[in-house]
Amino acid sequence: MSTSNRENYHHGDLRTALLERALAMLQTSPNLSLRGLAKEEGVSPTAVYRHFSDKQALESALAAHGYSQLHLKLQHTSTTIERAEDLWRMAHTYVVWAQENQPLFSLMFTTQCDPTAPERVKAVKDITSFLSGLITHWYPERCDEALLSAIWSLVHGMATLAMQGKIFSPRPALPVEHSEHELQEHVRTCWQALMATPAQ
Repeated sequence: MSTSNRENYHHGDLRTALLERALAMLQTSPNLSLRGLAKEEGVSPTAVYRHFSDKQALESALAAHGYSQLHLKLQHTSTTIERAEDLWRMAHTYVVWAQENQPLFSLMFTTQCDPTAPERVKAVKDITSFLSGLITHWYPERCDEALLSAIWSLVHGMATLAMQGKIFSPRPALPVEHSEHELQEHVRTCWQALMATPAQ
């Protein structure tokens, strides 16, 4: 598509197209630039700057997208929770999503959250409130800041270690379904170990 045709995008359509292109670029390199994005999408740098004032604004928009997508996945998993003991499934969903979206997941947690970026701030607030509410619902007597921090540390830690290949690394000699079962069991047993005994 020519640059002139790209420039005829509807305002909202171009922003969506730029985000999709940036997500694709993120798969090959974490070093995004607005000029590079403009070149890849076939539009002028000025057109990109109309939607993203700087690199941080682009990263915040991508992070907001990531938080929203992760939130949707977790919401879907939450519909399968019938008792507190099933909450390990939420942790499993988080770890799997992180593995499947490693470049985006890394950007979400390694770039500074711009307090002036309402889209990102809202996305973070929404997913945090959702997860806190879920823990409060199933553990009303235990849920406090300490427990929430412990859960966050466990789940995010497992996701990060998995991304780094320290745990849950696929073994070529084993079928995929075996590795998936190992991952589920590891997440489940770690969750049970954390939640088994109330803090004294």
